[in-house]
Amino acid sequence: SHSLVKCEYVWKKTDQWINFPWSVEKPVVRRAGQVLDA
Repeated sequence: SHSLVKCEYVWKKTDQWINFPWSVEKPVVRRAGQVLDA
């Protein structure tokens, strides 16, 4: 379980500086939502 925790930590840390497809799409969806709300 120790290795799993380390791997999970690495993923969380890596997610901060890598733009995953789903990470990049979130702001776009929010912008579209704001436009629709306006």
